[in-house]
Amino acid sequence: MDGSGTYVSERASLQGTAAEPKWLGIIQHDMMMFDHGMPPAPKQSPKADINVDYQRSSAKAADSAKLAAALQAANRSYAQDYPATVGTNMAGTDSIRFEDVVASVSVRENERVTGIVMGSNPNHHEPTDKYESYAEEDFRFGFTAAKTTLGALGQLAGITFMRGGKN
Repeated sequence: MDGSGTYVSERASLQGTAAEPKWLGIIQHDMMMFDHGMPPAPKQSPKADINVDYQRSSAKAADSAKLAAALQAANRSYAQDYPATVGTNMAGTDSIRFEDVVASVSVRENERVTGIVMGSNPNHHEPTDKYESYAEEDFRFGFTAAKTTLGALGQLAGITFMRGGKN
């Protein structure tokens, strides 16, 4: 988290200049492929969900809650394989350095405190965190998180789809 903290301390005041664009929000993907439940089972849990966390005690909590809600809505529209749930305790992740400056969320496989720290992913920060450790459903889970985020960004930017030459 030192890198993100340094980035915020050095770049926040430059927002809106040629050196740094205005930050509209931060969406961080953090450990996005392994929701096998607790204790971890050999395969993806049938109850696997995408956790979208923001920090309710931050200066930008209201904006962060709106960003989290946009991700959850996009998940329902574009990425229905795994549902998105919203939590209010964004802890132990790089996006916390941004939480008082701009709308900030962390998209991850499990809640940090009740899941990841408690051992929900045996590959978390381990040498086993490599391609061979994951199965097709793990990759589909990660892809669903990416579709959720891309869908939300498209909606927030006002992008629409044209089918057959019509909006």
